[in-house]
Amino acid sequence: MHRFYLLKEQISDKGVKITGSDVNHIKNVLRLKTGDRIKVFDSAQNVYTCELEELDREYIRGRILSKESVNTESPIKVTLAQCLAKGKKMDLIIKMAVELGVNAVIPAISERSVPKIEDKEDQKIAHWQTIAKEAAEQSGRLIVPKINHLRTINDLNPNEYDLSLM
Repeated sequence: MHRFYLLKEQISDKGVKITGSDVNHIKNVLRLKTGDRIKVFDSAQNVYTCELEELDREYIRGRILSKESVNTESPIKVTLAQCLAKGKKMDLIIKMAVELGVNAVIPAISERSVPKIEDKEDQKIAHWQTIAKEAAEQSGRLIVPKINHLRTINDLNPNEYDLSLM
């Protein structure tokens, strides 16, 4: 069954309201119709089974059939500080890290970092956050890891963590 991450505001007692790029994905890529079922999850680790009721151009409404609280997350919280990689490699690193269970990713700049993204940092962070969301949906995770803002290697403080590995 297809899975989608929704914000808490998109879920109510009446049902769910899906907006944004997921509307196109559900209607035109997956070609789901009224009566089809999907699973949605939120940041509180709730999983809802929903039946699609209304497919509009701007939104999709679904009726909640069941709700369950599940914990698929590791009790160990892992944060990955990753120096910027060339090309699309950073996208793949974030995708794989999310699928493996990291809770946050810190993109970092080092002395020898080749990519220079300071002028378009907000766009890159938003792009990587989308990749993290899609990877969480794909891998069955119930939280979407946070992609933090760009930091330099010198700004990273290993004392913020119980264990730091390099």
